[in-house]
Amino acid sequence: MPPRDKAVKGTHFPGKAARALQRLILERRYGMPRGALRDDIDLADIGFDAPGRVREHIPSPQGVLRRILPRREVGHSDVFIDIGCGMGPVVVEAAARYDFRRVIGVDIVPQFTEVARKTIARGRRRLRCEDVAIVTADVTEYELPDDVTVVYMADPFQGPTFDAVIAKLLASVDRRPRQLRIIYHNPAEGARLERSGRAHLVRFGRHRTRPWRTTPELAMYEIDSAGSSPDGETGSDGGRLRRPASRNPVVQVNSDPSTHRSSVVSKSPAQLESARTEFEDHHCVRLPGFLDEPVLDRIRSYVDEGEFSIRRYRGMPIEPRMDAGKAAGLLLLLINDPALFDLVRAITRCRRIGRFDGAIRRMIPGREHEEPWHGEIFGHGLVGMSIDLSAGPYSGGVVQMRDRYSYEVYTEVDTEPGDAVLVRLAPFLQRRVTAVEGGDPRTSYSGRFMLRKKGAESRLARPGAGELTMDAGSSPRRPPATPRR
Repeated sequence: MPPRDKAVKGTHFPGKAARALQRLILERRYGMPRGALRDDIDLADIGFDAPGRVREHIPSPQGVLRRILPRREVGHSDVFIDIGCGMGPVVVEAAARYDFRRVIGVDIVPQFTEVARKTIARGRRRLRCEDVAIVTADVTEYELPDDVTVVYMADPFQGPTFDAVIAKLLASVDRRPRQLRIIYHNPAEGARLERSGRAHLVRFGRHRTRPWRTTPELAMYEIDSAGSSPDGETGSDGGRLRRPASRNPVVQVNSDPSTHRSSVVSKSPAQLESARTEFEDHHCVRLPGFLDEPVLDRIRSYVDEGEFSIRRYRGMPIEPRMDAGKAAGLLLLLINDPALFDLVRAITRCRRIGRFDGAIRRMIPGREHEEPWHGEIFGHGLVGMSIDLSAGPYSGGVVQMRDRYSYEVYTEVDTEPGDAVLVRLAPFLQRRVTAVEGGDPRTSYSGRFMLRKKGAESRLARPGAGELTMDAGSSPRRPPATPRR
């Protein structure tokens, strides 16, 4: 993390060829002054460096909005603002490609905004949006309009300056509740944004040179209104969740005794909304009775038949683990169900889910086997899930969530056999399972929902893939596929 008392060094986005093409388009098509677009300007050399401000002027690459914001998502009532617009390449793209009612660019450097104004004036006949304004101002002092619906930032500042700008955006949404999307290029402070508790990740943008892939370098967030959802229930210890009394299932994988098929069912919309609110407030939600008794008993019998292997890692406790066998295969089929994916997305509001990867783990009693704090850093996972498969009584084994930086514990969730826990995977969060006490171990199926599907696993995430046949004495299998005509 860069020091907060200094100007911050930026990150170069495109290569020389991409920059030359961008310069050519802006100069030939929109009339930008020749040679004006440069990425070798240090704000310290012109007297505009400041604590927390990225001191290197790095223009955003050509077509950055097109990679994350479809035209169909922009209406005539939307207003766009580029915070730290520089010489205006993204302002030009927003005004030329989309049907925004108004487009605004804000930057503190008058030399940059003068170039942006000339470009807009010369290329106005090529712009869809007629109301384009370039403002020379310090964004921490600039009064953000309350009709802005799309914000673009290309890592213009970090630290307290970033917090001040986000506070202005939140205050604007509170004054006038509305959908506010933030397109964040090179999201160096994405964790700080999510830690505000009011922003959630909507999606990643397409890769610049491999458009069939997504990249975490370009992200879209959405700001929630302060009163958009009811407050979650808190306990006597200041908001931690400990073994809720309710055993009413919100989402359940059950088995039909007459057909021996399993299916995913959800309860009332009110229960789903309550689970979503709990997840937003605590970054974690318990799904009681996720596996019904017949399915849980079948999985336990398969676990008893299987064998655990011991994995040893330096500095980590011993972890018996089962990656193969009938129990792991059945759980893989049950969880990789498109119907379950849709319900998980409804609760967590995560991105598209491609597959679930998991393994059966057994936690041995004793403090020496306590799981250390760990978390998601690179953003490959979406949401984590753990299902309690334990057969014998145990104490401890509580799922905890905390802030990576302040060490504040957000949530403690205790489970019973058959319960599942969904946890948010984000750079600012860490999680662990506390030590198990007693004579019996804690058995769970743990893993994460992932964006991409690969290899043979891709067959598990397709419509109709959720129905499984579980005949007595045999391994779980899927019904025969319908022949193609």
